[in-house]
Amino acid sequence: MLRLPDRTLALLTVWFLAMGTLLLLIAAGFWLPEHHKVASQQTATGTITEFVPQIDATGHILFYPHIRFRTPDGALHEFMGLDGTNPVPFTTGGSVPVLYPAGRPDAARVGTASKAYPVAYILGWIGIILFDLGGFFWIAQFRRKRKALRERKR
Repeated sequence: MLRLPDRTLALLTVWFLAMGTLLLLIAAGFWLPEHHKVASQQTATGTITEFVPQIDATGHILFYPHIRFRTPDGALHEFMGLDGTNPVPFTTGGSVPVLYPAGRPDAARVGTASKAYPVAYILGWIGIILFDLGGFFWIAQFRRKRKALRERKR
């Protein structure tokens, strides 16, 4: 098992906790203006009717979701998702949240968290991971100090 020097463990603890916290705060800064924009949009539940395969610039096949949804007035609208993936994250016939500007269902897009808040989503996950690593280092440091105290009492 790798045993880090006490000073290194302490520095890693502080660095990971600080960087994780900083990235979470930055993610919140990106989330807030996007949230105001998303909150002003209409929402609907769309159904994925199919995945359309397309070849990207590198020759890989990506699948783009074709989504159908109804507006509150009952009108049926369709759009193609902007992000192709392989493998597909949803199933044909599955439901996805849809966001669109009021009165403009032709500008609809998938409304999942990763699509509605992409920068905040990525920074938030990285911040959580770094903060958790800092927490693990803090626990390791705490356990090491506790063990040293027990050994001194003997």
